[in-house]
Amino acid sequence: MAGATTYATKAMMKKMIPVLVACLALLTACERMPPEAPAAAAAPSVPAVGMIETENYVMTLHRAIPFTPKTDALGLIKAKDGHRYVVLDISVQNKSREVLEMGTIMLFSKVTDKNGKSYGGNLGALTAWALDNPDPKHQDEYDAVWSMEFPPGETHRAVVLGLELPLDVTELVFSAPVKANMNSETRQIRFPVI
Repeated sequence: MAGATTYATKAMMKKMIPVLVACLALLTACERMPPEAPAAAAAPSVPAVGMIETENYVMTLHRAIPFTPKTDALGLIKAKDGHRYVVLDISVQNKSREVLEMGTIMLFSKVTDKNGKSYGGNLGALTAWALDNPDPKHQDEYDAVWSMEFPPGETHRAVVLGLELPLDVTELVFSAPVKANMNSETRQIRFPVI
């Protein structure tokens, strides 16, 4: 019985070694990331792609950023074959005198291609972007943009939406409701994905 247990333990260890090596490689990659990177380093100064202005808020799409993950040494966070990751860098200003349910507006926003096919948010794309572009302020800004209690007069900006798109999709439409209501009128920004 002791021999069978030892054999089973050795067999289990052989299977665990690749997993442990993979975890160690991922941790090593994370440790090599600089502790702070200024947001401006990841955001070259280019004109905004487009803007949605309503009675209560101004939403600006600054950049649509296609990218291939670099930090993920194990290839665990990658787009499917024939697809690519794209993240949207968006700022929001609450120009009203009331608290704004920006989280609801973001939730009811959608991204479609020129044929009307909808693309939902992709957590893998956001995770890969955050690993490649560490920013100590990102999480606070991200949370503020998605806030259900966005304070009057405030402006916040972050990479707030990740997408996984087929390679042949080169033009998108971002639609956001005017009010925090699923049935609200929407406004749109058409933009290229280069």
